[in-house]
Amino acid sequence: MRASAVARRALGPRLVSALALAFAFLGPFQAQAQARPTGLEPSFRLPIAGKPAAPLLLDASLAPSAAWVLSEDHGLYLLSEDGRLLAKTALPLRPRDFLALDGAGRALVVLDSPEGPLLSAWTRVGKEAFRVYLGGFLPEESSVPSLALGSDDRLFLGAGSRVLCLAQNGQRLWSRDLSGAIAAGPVADGLGRAALGLADGTILVLSPYGETEISYSAGSQIQALSAFASGAWNAPLRDQGPGSPVLAASTQGGEVLVLDRRGRLAASQKPQGGARALASDGAVLYSLSPTGLLSAWSTGGSLLWQASTGVPSGRISVYAARLIVTGPGKAVSLDREGGVYREASFANAAGASVPASSGLLFSPGADWVLGAYPFEKALGPSLGTPLQAYGYAEDSLDEILLYDPALGDSGHRLALLARISASLDSGSLGAEEGRAGALAAAMARGDFDPSYPASEARFRLDPLPRVRAMEILGRLGSPESLPLLLGIFSKAQDPALRAAACDAIGAICRDPSGEVGSAFVRAIQTSRAGLDGQVASGIVAVIEALALRSGSPPGREALGALLALTQSPQRPDVKNAATRALSRIAGSFGP
Repeated sequence: MRASAVARRALGPRLVSALALAFAFLGPFQAQAQARPTGLEPSFRLPIAGKPAAPLLLDASLAPSAAWVLSEDHGLYLLSEDGRLLAKTALPLRPRDFLALDGAGRALVVLDSPEGPLLSAWTRVGKEAFRVYLGGFLPEESSVPSLALGSDDRLFLGAGSRVLCLAQNGQRLWSRDLSGAIAAGPVADGLGRAALGLADGTILVLSPYGETEISYSAGSQIQALSAFASGAWNAPLRDQGPGSPVLAASTQGGEVLVLDRRGRLAASQKPQGGARALASDGAVLYSLSPTGLLSAWSTGGSLLWQASTGVPSGRISVYAARLIVTGPGKAVSLDREGGVYREASFANAAGASVPASSGLLFSPGADWVLGAYPFEKALGPSLGTPLQAYGYAEDSLDEILLYDPALGDSGHRLALLARISASLDSGSLGAEEGRAGALAAAMARGDFDPSYPASEARFRLDPLPRVRAMEILGRLGSPESLPLLLGIFSKAQDPALRAAACDAIGAICRDPSGEVGSAFVRAIQTSRAGLDGQVASGIVAVIEALALRSGSPPGREALGALLALTQSPQRPDVKNAATRALSRIAGSFGP
């Protein structure tokens, strides 16, 4: 646990001066009661010009982690564990009371525009990554969606009696109207599917492509959902453990139900006082009653232990070392066997506190100040349910080949890809996504191209179907397609194919492992006479997109590639484009 004196010294004189000026500016509000916890000295306190408009969120992908805050003043703040204000973004439109994080660490907000509500994604350096208009999806003027992430970071949005699925780059994939209003969820179940609890007591589980896989009647309104780890969504039935639990649900009638991957009841219990909140570490299920009674359950439904936290209407955070239960004005730390370690009470709190993996508690106050308090030892990573990659079902290609012998014709392939593109334009790909993705991947690889000697292939093959197929993969937005696209970029001889791979990578706009930058560096180093201008321009565009729209700044390899393009033997227009890109992204190197 860090000492408060050390934390105060770490703030530095600039932040201390900034705090003093801010408090002077907010002088009329100093008379309000301060939201200080009993028995804890703050590591730091920072004015945020208003109470939070939505619950705080922790971005654990940063080291140290950081807290996102949406303030009443329409400001979006990013505050590090060590007291640094990493970013403050003045949103261009009025936000609704909604804040979420996507898989890239971008903040998602809902803004009211003259054209209707829109979902807007903001990077850590205050750049808007994408926006999606939600007209017709949000049922009321003040409503906000609930959100879950699939294994390829797709967004499952639920509102009213509707579900909308977006790729992680904002592309609409499918939407569905449900038979009843959503009362809980969506959450990603143990297989990465979208699970929802409806007000009529139905537990509904949809495939990543929007197909109904489970519809289970619980007999009472669903209050909370949580997931267990369980294999892969599209594994063959012979490889599936039929009794493996994947989803837990609590009902208004006080029951906790555990379902297996096929929607059969694996276990049920009726904990004392019911369960308003659920959480899991992927194996053990934790439930919290309305009065704050925390219970731990095995996957078979056996009660392991119970502990009273005194935190009503709380939420459960699961870490390797501890369980943290937080609610309005109170936080409790327990070990994994139910022993209570620490408690903190917050006077005049403006919302529930949020724990960080370092052991700090971020707590917003009604005095417009966000405080961070040393509460626990280092907690380690937050535990949850790991999700397996979806992948596009390659076995669907056998069926396509069997019933469509004309795939050898490039015009026919282009017509198929045009139909997929039209479905993406309308956001109605849905159940066809798996087949469409597998088909586009096969076409991008050139699986259906006629076989020619290497000396003739470049002149006799039509590259347009492969180019269009890569465009489709880019629009689908799954980071799972990056290895395929990078392979094409590295091995293809035709500059048009390499440039198309760059365009698709830029549309996905993710480089989670740094492989994109490494591939670009290798391409530049092995091209002694300089890259083709179209390919070089594609590399510049990808790196700029990663800098401005990705959740993280470009890696060292990507920047090295951009710097290399400013040197000889590259063409003058390539050098100029790379230099301009460097100047545009110079201010984008945030956390």
